[in-house]
Amino acid sequence: MAASTGARCATSCCWDGTRGASAAISSASPAGAPPRWICSSPFTASPDNCPRGATPPSPPPAKPACICKTSYAWASGLPPSACGTTGCGWGRPAPPLPASRYRATTGRLGLNWLMGNGWAPYLAYAQGFEPVAGQDRHGRLFQPSRSQQWELGLRYQPEDRNLTLSASLFALRQNKALTRDPDPAESPICGRACQVQQGRRSTRGLELEACAQLGAQVHLNASYAYTHARITHSNIPGEAGSAVPDVPRHQAGLWLDWRIAQGPLAGLTLYSGARHTGQRTWHGRPGQHLPAHTLLDAGLDYDLGQAHAALAGYHFALSVKNLANRAHVASCYGPTVCYWGQGRSAQASLRYQW
Repeated sequence: MAASTGARCATSCCWDGTRGASAAISSASPAGAPPRWICSSPFTASPDNCPRGATPPSPPPAKPACICKTSYAWASGLPPSACGTTGCGWGRPAPPLPASRYRATTGRLGLNWLMGNGWAPYLAYAQGFEPVAGQDRHGRLFQPSRSQQWELGLRYQPEDRNLTLSASLFALRQNKALTRDPDPAESPICGRACQVQQGRRSTRGLELEACAQLGAQVHLNASYAYTHARITHSNIPGEAGSAVPDVPRHQAGLWLDWRIAQGPLAGLTLYSGARHTGQRTWHGRPGQHLPAHTLLDAGLDYDLGQAHAALAGYHFALSVKNLANRAHVASCYGPTVCYWGQGRSAQASLRYQW
């Protein structure tokens, strides 16, 4: 529950080690900077009679009150990062949102032709339904957005080889997307930043994928996607016809796994791969783009039953994402707020199958 008006103070400290998803990009933590503590204290004023704690009591919505809250966050990674935030505010808490429940019936239809020689063309149609968070200037909840998608594709899988190839073209239209409210009057709900559901978007693209067994021990999976996403209707001058923010035009992936079937390392499977994300339009900054990036991943899976019969059914797995710990921008929310993508992270697991 946040205060809407009045004096406030806040102090936050973060250990900027991994530039993880929780760390905002600012001049205090540029890409490539060494790990360090970053603290900021934008102080204005703060009454001394604030109730304090991780979960302060909720005052009556109509009565101004002082609210203080302290929170801590821990993000695992290599190295880990930690953040702590404390702040106070004086004002009327925002009223709770009205309850809502949305239901919809969407359709899906597909047609597949098995030609008998490994080729299989197909045609698919699908409808989409997605709730939209937020309110308009009158306090009414936004209605769910609707979408329609057509897909035309072709698959090839020969009978004498462990190989699958696929290619598809798709077209998608979305209605009731958020755009600027044409009414310039200030609203007690959203100020001068109100939105309406008059936007429309159109997306077309191409997807390619190949899965192949390279010999008895190596398996390959490669994929590529081209996406042309455009805003077809907007209340913001000059935005119609521009690219949808934060949607990369090019994406690609390559994954290899090598399974060792004989010798002292029998039962061990090694994985390695790369993920590429092309440049994207910066949300709130038309004409500017977020840079492309390529991330490397690796991992292993070991069948412990191959080492000792008493461990049959047990598997140990280790995966490392962003192996090179490359700094990259995950997303941007507006012209001034962006977030670093996840740095190098490792996860180990032990599972039992029966």
